[in-house]
Amino acid sequence: QPHEGGSSDLSGRTPLRPTGIRVMGDMPWGAHICLFYETKEDLLDANAAYIKAGLDSNEYCVWAISEPITVDEAWAVLRRDIPDLNNRATSGQFEILLGYDWYLKGDEIDPKKITSGWHEKLQFALDKGFEGLRISGNAFWIERNRWNEFREYEQELDESLEDRSMLVLCTYS
Repeated sequence: QPHEGGSSDLSGRTPLRPTGIRVMGDMPWGAHICLFYETKEDLLDANAAYIKAGLDSNEYCVWAISEPITVDEAWAVLRRDIPDLNNRATSGQFEILLGYDWYLKGDEIDPKKITSGWHEKLQFALDKGFEGLRISGNAFWIERNRWNEFREYEQELDESLEDRSMLVLCTYS
C-alpha cells in the first residue's frame, strides 16, 4: 500500500520511495526500474499506480507516453485512480509528455540532451518544493534500427541517476 513520503532501510541511510507497484515495493532514489507489460491495460494500470504513489509522496511526476496509449487514455486512467488529479496538474505537480517529441527531437536520439532535460525537470521540481522527480517512459516508439542509440540513452540515464532524487520507470511491451 502506498504511504506518505519515503521510508528508510534498516540502516536508516537510504530513503526509500513507494513505487505503487505491488511486486516492486519501495525503491531508493536513483532507481532505474524496467517493467515489461503484456497488455495496454497492464501498462495503464502500472503507470496509474506508480504516478499516484509519486503524487502522494510529494514528488513531481512526468509520464512520457507513446503507443499503444493516447493522451486521452492516460488522463482517463489517472482520473480513475487519482480523484484530485486535476488539482495536482493545475498546481504544477504532474505533466504528460509525448514520448516521441521528448526523446526524438529533430528525429535524433541524443542521450546527453535527453538526460539533461530530465535533470532540468528535477531542478524545477526541487525549486518548487517537491521531494524529487518521478518519471515514466514507454519505449514503444523505438524502431529496431535505433536500438543501439536507445541502449546508449538507457546507459547514460542509469549513470546520471546516482545521487539524484529521481525515480525512473521504463516500460517495454
